[in-house]
Amino acid sequence: MRRIAVDVDGYDEADRYGTDGQNQGGIDIVASRAVGGGQVAYQCKRVEKFTPTDLREAVEKFAVSQPLGITELIIVASCVADDTHLFQDLQKLRVRFPELTIRTRYGRRISDDLRSHYAIVEEFWGRPTAEVFCTGTVTAGPANSDMHTGSRTQISIAGGDARVFQIGGSVFGGTFNGD
Repeated sequence: MRRIAVDVDGYDEADRYGTDGQNQGGIDIVASRAVGGGQVAYQCKRVEKFTPTDLREAVEKFAVSQPLGITELIIVASCVADDTHLFQDLQKLRVRFPELTIRTRYGRRISDDLRSHYAIVEEFWGRPTAEVFCTGTVTAGPANSDMHTGSRTQISIAGGDARVFQIGGSVFGGTFNGD
């Protein structure tokens, strides 16, 4: 996430906030800009499902503690989260906590954001994955698969430890953590 904060979101620096097991007040990464100042907190969730309850708990934990006086929170979940209830609850939370700027980034958006950032994809998933994911072109594949050399296909990077890189129905290994 630090690389996404800097290379995708345009912050000048991003650092882990605390260590695993510490009370971090709902913050995993703190990013800041040198010009204009301001900090943003990222809360990273490596989950297979992200529910409206998860969203409420994440925002409430941050709102109650508000460490460092940060008033912008970006909640990042590795899964696809297209549930209308999540969207509706996000709107309610924005009304309930008007002093906070609350944004979300879920699996598909992460994939969309990373597609034009070859270096990040290569660093975390390797060159073969970056070549396919960032271009959308499959240049090789199993002979018995439904993939065709040079064809465009839907490719996404999402999920926890096991489901990170998909081409059609085929899943390739790799992991991505909050770093």
